[in-house]
Amino acid sequence: MSVEHYENFPVASWLCPAALRPAVAAIYWFARTADDLADEGEVLASQRLADLAAFRADLHAVAAGHAPSSRWHQ
Repeated sequence: MSVEHYENFPVASWLCPAALRPAVAAIYWFARTADDLADEGEVLASQRLADLAAFRADLHAVAAGHAPSSRWHQ
């Protein structure tokens, strides 16, 4: 993901206590990726839904202790 595309978060993240920044960044990257899958580019709705379902499946896999998919950048 291009930081230039979403430049407000890197600036605003410095307002968080340093100990919380990694967790806040992880939540942000999750939400940003889901948002991009839902509405960035010129992808058909059916593909968007399939991509979001794959993202959800990977989130559940990681929560269950499995390695993250290489499909997602972060």
